[in-house]
Amino acid sequence: NLQFPGNSCGATIPVVDPLLDLAGLQNNGGPTQTIALQVGSQAIDQIALANCPPTDQRGVARKNLCDIGAYEFNPIVVVPGMQATADLVGQLRQTPDRVAANDAENLIRYTFTVKNIGLGQANSVSLTLPIDPQLVIGFTEFDNPQVWVSSLTTSSVVVNLPALSNNAVVSGTIILRPNTSPVPAVGSSVSSRYTLNWTNQIGDNKQVWSNGVSFSFGAAGSNLDVSGGTIQLMSADAPNGSKIVYHSNFWIPNEAVTTWLTLPDGTSVALSQGNVNDKGEFRVEVDSSGLATGIYVVAAYGQRSQVYGSGILEMTSSGNSQAKLATKLGQKALGAKLVLTTYSTTK
Repeated sequence: NLQFPGNSCGATIPVVDPLLDLAGLQNNGGPTQTIALQVGSQAIDQIALANCPPTDQRGVARKNLCDIGAYEFNPIVVVPGMQATADLVGQLRQTPDRVAANDAENLIRYTFTVKNIGLGQANSVSLTLPIDPQLVIGFTEFDNPQVWVSSLTTSSVVVNLPALSNNAVVSGTIILRPNTSPVPAVGSSVSSRYTLNWTNQIGDNKQVWSNGVSFSFGAAGSNLDVSGGTIQLMSADAPNGSKIVYHSNFWIPNEAVTTWLTLPDGTSVALSQGNVNDKGEFRVEVDSSGLATGIYVVAAYGQRSQVYGSGILEMTSSGNSQAKLATKLGQKALGAKLVLTTYSTTK
């Protein structure tokens, strides 16, 4: 057995990152979705064949040494004459991530990270970040000389990136400032995400979206950063009886998301898991019946974006429920990631 992160399954089980596929739950063959293992995972070749079922959850035969979990890893063989394709993941973080002062000298930093988790090489790679009318370009911070701005207008900035082979990662930061004419109104908000474009070696063009980030403007000197953009806020509908639905629209389209409820004592209970729609939207329903008085945290985690979503559920002494924005909650308050990112099995 393995567990990650944390040791909620007990101190006797090793805490090791199992290197699960960032794509999360998907169709890898078989009757149900599974999460693939990546090369180098500590879950590979850990159990004697005599102590394993003959096949994994998909029906794939186990090797002489079985892998932990539902997925038996096998190196991908590329057939001669065929070329593997790239799979780029675009992540975006922004600071400050809750409130940005609207004075002209304030710096709002957008940091992008692009990873190729596919087997093929991505060529002609570029990203386009729209610039909200309430912002203007400041400057950039690129450590890689092959990262450079190829186009800049008042409404967008295009950044060219180097060719990315399997497991290659590139990052950089674009710094924007509040506009001076007009000055952004206190309370107005900005939401951003970039598009990522590349060409596979077989010649087909691809485009994907990054995750989204948001903040609101405040008066001068009011910057508030909680997580550097790693935690985004989920909104909620008014309670319908004991049911409350939390909404989020900041995920990478179609990525796998797992959700959980963190109780007032800090323990976590799994809620649901599923895939985001093609607009980056995801919803989670919480049934508050039977919950004791206290403050609960509704949390979510995206497998590709590696972004958290958070909301607050307050139960009153009279048994009523109220949803609130988790504006100042840090990552520790969200509790342990459950289900997709906790990899523990028993035979």
